[in-house]
Amino acid sequence: MTDVLLITAPFLSVLRPSLGVSSLAAVLQQNQYDCQVSYLNLAYADWIGIDLNEMICEDIPTSLLVGEAVFSDRMHRLGPDALRSYLQKLDKWISHNNQQAIMLAFQKVALFLQKMVDEVTQKQPRIVGFSSTFQQNCASLQLARLIKNKNPDIITCFGGANCEGPMGQAMLKHFAQVDQVFSGEAENSFLSFVDGVFARRQRPATMISHQPAPLERSINASQPVDMERLPIPVYDDYFTALADSTFKDRIRPTILFETSRGCWWGAKHHCRFCGLNGDHMNYRSKTDQQVITELSRLNKQWSINDFQAADNIMDLKHVNTVFRQLPEVLPEASYFFEIKANMKRSQLAIIARAGVKHVQPGIESLDDAVLKELEKGVSAAQNVCLLRDCAELGIKVIWNVLCGIPNDTAEQYTAMANLLPALEHLDPPGGCSVVRLDRFSPYFEKADQLGFRHIKPCEAYQHVYDLDAAALDQLAYFFTAVPMNVPAFDYVKPLRDAISKWRAASHAGASLPELKLLSTGDVHVIKDTRRIAKEVLYALPPEEARLLVELRKPSKIAALVSRLDDQTVDWLAVHQRLLARNLVVVLGGRSVSLVTMPDLQSQPDSQQPGYPGGQLMPRKTIPLRTISS
Repeated sequence: MTDVLLITAPFLSVLRPSLGVSSLAAVLQQNQYDCQVSYLNLAYADWIGIDLNEMICEDIPTSLLVGEAVFSDRMHRLGPDALRSYLQKLDKWISHNNQQAIMLAFQKVALFLQKMVDEVTQKQPRIVGFSSTFQQNCASLQLARLIKNKNPDIITCFGGANCEGPMGQAMLKHFAQVDQVFSGEAENSFLSFVDGVFARRQRPATMISHQPAPLERSINASQPVDMERLPIPVYDDYFTALADSTFKDRIRPTILFETSRGCWWGAKHHCRFCGLNGDHMNYRSKTDQQVITELSRLNKQWSINDFQAADNIMDLKHVNTVFRQLPEVLPEASYFFEIKANMKRSQLAIIARAGVKHVQPGIESLDDAVLKELEKGVSAAQNVCLLRDCAELGIKVIWNVLCGIPNDTAEQYTAMANLLPALEHLDPPGGCSVVRLDRFSPYFEKADQLGFRHIKPCEAYQHVYDLDAAALDQLAYFFTAVPMNVPAFDYVKPLRDAISKWRAASHAGASLPELKLLSTGDVHVIKDTRRIAKEVLYALPPEEARLLVELRKPSKIAALVSRLDDQTVDWLAVHQRLLARNLVVVLGGRSVSLVTMPDLQSQPDSQQPGYPGGQLMPRKTIPLRTISS
């Protein structure tokens, strides 16, 4: 008999274990409970094929809820035609063949669920906990209903991002199969709950003179978890499930870890579109030694060198401590981190040497007014510097541009579009997306005050859940709205077209175009393979090379010129020549050099870092395979 069984339901990527349930399992095992994690998302990926599973989890926008639709109780009552009709609306994201593959997966859901419920109930768990994040809600609800039908004595608990605040209350109100909901960080509250359940079960009947008080159904994390007291997550069940899968040889898994929770920037200035952290923005981080020990043990235990940080933002205190030690402790390791875009180059150099190969800096825009509206706390010039510095250091940058923001103007996005050809040698954005109102974000919480009207859950919720509008308002995480004072026409089209061209240029060959300053003594040469380049190779006069170096840090040109020692040079004319060559751009009144300098690099250009967040060997098509029972 298992004390607690934690379930990761579909749809969730199989490229990495679940950090949330692995942390809960570690806490329970530390307190002498028999706790297992059942990775049903891996079992489901085996049924439908890993390519289809990863496409739904990683490639299709989560807010479309395609994974939820596959397991939707409403969709299954209405029949296949309802799902087919919904998928046809999404042909921008899903090809016809992939729609057919999704339909096949949909038709086999009942068989999969029954098989999984049989396996769960055979373990005879007292408590079954579902971690519901992203697109795991519908499958978890279906499993919980069938489990309760088969054994009503099993206590079903739900937690995760889909259960925070009003969303958890909606789960309790509208789904009878849910016994308890945990909102927020659950390591302490879930342990206390489990203690209560087993104390009641084990108490001798002769000592009970009356019925025990009912357990609280909605449990909120009263205070943030103390990071220094957390045990190392246990990933045994993930790697066991992976070893038993048919796709184990096709994936390169990563280890999820965390060095901090909350957001130190958000605690001061909450980015207006960000709905992360719920009610726990308070920033806490692990000790230096705790981080080193955890990474070392996980690396030794699983022989994996790829690590993906779940932190909302890197703790800058770790830069000069943890990251200076990592090259010696784990010399082969690679990391992904989310950072703030105004990190200094010296800090970036330290984390690059430590193995940070990919970062997500939250750039969001290359316009100062938009960045100010979003409360990003950085400038467009700083964002460009970050892209340039990361290119020099061999760090890949993952970023996106946001639009549909109150008070947007067509001129802002046209100016950004005109800027992009000069940045072609740097990492392009993934695209230009309309800002979404996520629950808990300032844009959602203060929509009227911050310039949004007609707030409603994304359309997908109406297809997935058989609930009225008031219930969906509680249950949903993703919302749409109409921004005020925004041009009526497609004002971002020039920017989207420019991004498409930039991305095409970056994928045309084995590497990005180049814009480099090559210097030997007093000889300076520019290599420029951008499409806007007038020459590929040309000599650069010493004064132009000097000004490029000075402008590595964004500066107002008049102020900079007044500080330069050689006043016999017409520095303003030099600046104009650099602008004419698109070696320098002016953003927010400050000039900044776009030129990379190879002598500052930490690794050769030919070394393209692999993404440390888990990798799947690509396939050109997703076959319509027969799903066996």
